[in-house]
Amino acid sequence: MTPASAAPARVVAAIDRTVAGLAAAALLAMMVLTVIDVVGRYGFDSPVPGAFELTELLMAVLIFGALPIVSAQGRHIAITLIEDRLPARVRIGLGRIVDAIATLVLALMAWRLAVLAGDFQAYGEVTSYLRIGLAPFAWFAALGCLLAAISAAVGATGRDR
Repeated sequence: MTPASAAPARVVAAIDRTVAGLAAAALLAMMVLTVIDVVGRYGFDSPVPGAFELTELLMAVLIFGALPIVSAQGRHIAITLIEDRLPARVRIGLGRIVDAIATLVLALMAWRLAVLAGDFQAYGEVTSYLRIGLAPFAWFAALGCLLAAISAAVGATGRDR
């Protein structure tokens, strides 16, 4: 790797670590929240107020935080009943086609989520019980889809992710 190409690779690695950290923190928070809510609900007849809303928001952070990581590592769920029987060149070609389609779909999702985030921000959309703003979560989802689309585009070119 040349010094000129090392800088973008470091930036991408830093973004990956940050997004992975957010996804891991969201998962941990969901687990802790669920334990506290269950203990409070059944042990003390006092559930955590807004636990369902918090779980929904944390799930969005988890999913859209993990999506670019899964895309970058090529760890999507795959059914390979037929693919394993194809020649290597055909498998590689199919992989590139799938990555190209994934790039388009993820870019479309990123765009629509960004539009939705802008609407949420303009209208001040919040959750119904806790009144938590929805725009930051929609922006995060748009960013996650954009990063995953970039990763899929790299895969479509045949380069290592």
